[in-house]
Amino acid sequence: MSPLHLTRKQRLAGLLGMFLVTSALAPVIPATHSLAGVTMPDTIRVDGATLRLNGMGVRSFTFLQIHGYVAGLYVPAPAHDEATLLATKGPKLLQISYVRSAGLGRVRGEMRAAHLRTCASGCSPREDGEYQQLLATARPVHAGDVSSYVFQANGDVQVLLDDQRLATIHGPDLARAMLDGMIGRNAPTRALRTGLLGG
Repeated sequence: MSPLHLTRKQRLAGLLGMFLVTSALAPVIPATHSLAGVTMPDTIRVDGATLRLNGMGVRSFTFLQIHGYVAGLYVPAPAHDEATLLATKGPKLLQISYVRSAGLGRVRGEMRAAHLRTCASGCSPREDGEYQQLLATARPVHAGDVSSYVFQANGDVQVLLDDQRLATIHGPDLARAMLDGMIGRNAPTRALRTGLLGG
């Protein structure tokens, strides 16, 4: 397939690798999965490892169930329970494809809500500091934008928006909290959690 016939998501997956300091993301198998109009490749290369799509979930808002984004979780070995996935060493990739635009306030509000859920029983000052670094990466988004969070084996979290690397945060606690906030009991919706767990 020539570059002229690649879809926007396929081109984006290739671009992501150019902007990671220590990671190279690129689809290695043309098989794809689709949900709510979003297509993601079956596998992606990260830090020289082939990660597989564990599942895709849609995040809906309000009683009208308006779709806001579709998230995909890539891991070395797919599993269907959060304990196994949280214990798995990196690299792992959480990719969020927005299907609706959102302003900076709404994006930050979603991040703050996730932090409150995961820190319901209290977070350490270090965890709060890591969260503040993550909050600083918030940007307004438009339909079609893609945020990528690369959880590396050394505990770093790389944050990208489309082809722009926004930050590298050293925070193994942050990585676990972010993932737990999507697939654990603190997930914002059951549908998102179930989808990411491959249900």
